[in-house]
Amino acid sequence: MVQVAAVSKPKSVAFVDDTTAADTGLGFYTSTNGTSIVENMRLYHNGSLTVTGSINAEGQFFYATGNNASMEVRDSGSLTQRVTLQNSNGASSFNYYGGNLKFRDEASTVAMTIEDSTGEIGIGTESPSYPLQVNGGISGFEKSADPAEPAEGEFVIWMSDGTGKGDDGDVMIASQAGGVTNYGTLFDHSAGAAW
Repeated sequence: MVQVAAVSKPKSVAFVDDTTAADTGLGFYTSTNGTSIVENMRLYHNGSLTVTGSINAEGQFFYATGNNASMEVRDSGSLTQRVTLQNSNGASSFNYYGGNLKFRDEASTVAMTIEDSTGEIGIGTESPSYPLQVNGGISGFEKSADPAEPAEGEFVIWMSDGTGKGDDGDVMIASQAGGVTNYGTLFDHSAGAAW
């Protein structure tokens, strides 16, 4: 065991723990009362780093490099409660395990939910019942050209500015079935009532 005492923080200590050959690493310990010390970080022989508590980084933070780089956050070391950011051979992914993925605002209100088992997305709701469920209004922008023709078994909805299909302000829909694409007007702006 090699011990290195901290110079600027006398209540901290770091040492190389070689008591178990397979897990030899550099352990970092701190103390709040000057007597009992607690391990807060360990750098293992294989390059893995374990940190207890928060990591506050200013600037860029790189966890790993290479074809299979990843960053993982676990709940008390559990593999069933975790999220990972991964880049595998140039393909990036965000993975979550052990429950629904929830996005919260500053007031901790759930703004969006992704169901763990179904992949259904809820905006403004924590319990979506459809692939996409929105609790509130949906807004879009008019297009200066018609969208791409939908593929077989698909549809597309857009607002026209009068350049392509439909008149200015009309909400259009198009679908393809049996190899044939048809379109129509969902909402005729000129025939609508004033706001």
